[in-house]
Amino acid sequence: MASLHCPSCQASVPESAIRPARAAAVCPGCDSTLRLEAVGDGWRAVGFTAPAPPEGLTVEIDEPPARSGGGYRDAIREPGRFRASRRWWTPTVIFLTFFVLFWNGFLVLWYSGIAGSGMSGGFGLIFMLFPLIHVAVGLGLTWTVIATWFNRTTIEVSEGRLSCTHRPIPWPLGKPEPIALDAVELFEAEEAVPRFNANRNTGSRTWNVVARTSDGRRVAVVTRLGDERQARFVASRLDAQLS
Repeated sequence: MASLHCPSCQASVPESAIRPARAAAVCPGCDSTLRLEAVGDGWRAVGFTAPAPPEGLTVEIDEPPARSGGGYRDAIREPGRFRASRRWWTPTVIFLTFFVLFWNGFLVLWYSGIAGSGMSGGFGLIFMLFPLIHVAVGLGLTWTVIATWFNRTTIEVSEGRLSCTHRPIPWPLGKPEPIALDAVELFEAEEAVPRFNANRNTGSRTWNVVARTSDGRRVAVVTRLGDERQARFVASRLDAQLS
């Protein structure tokens, strides 16, 4: 059987993904549904339907690049446009909000007790410094909770350039890098594992889209996607902007 490749992402489609009775297949790379035509002892793709955006991801604009004008050699390549976004909010943040309120409330009571007791000198200083690590954790958790309630990740391709922003609360961790599309060979989905969390089975997981550039670099261009389906979908639609 001749090899079959997806016309959307160029991934190889295995024989197990083909449904001969329906003359269709689902691409394992981008989840597009391929329309097939029998050719000899194999199949060829004659068209495809891009998958619907996964839950939690809103696509506002999806216009691949096109050519206009006369013949192919004289055609002017028009850049495509893409815009999608996702909210950070998940039901888990409700529990985390109450936890942060309890955590910070305990610290307030601790320092209020020290201030009301009139302790001074070295003994009082020890009680003031003892919970500083807990204070730092409380600040970090508070920042995370506020960002999770209000932030939205927006991915945009315009005039041949890709950008990804997290707003309105600034988020310095895992900052994505804007990039020109003409410097990109392909896009890939990749799980983001924090350096302080070596165990992939614990903690909160997010996914990134990484660009492989023509000079051999791997650049995280989209960060903080909610799951693998979102990352694969975005990588596929960004790949379509390269054609």
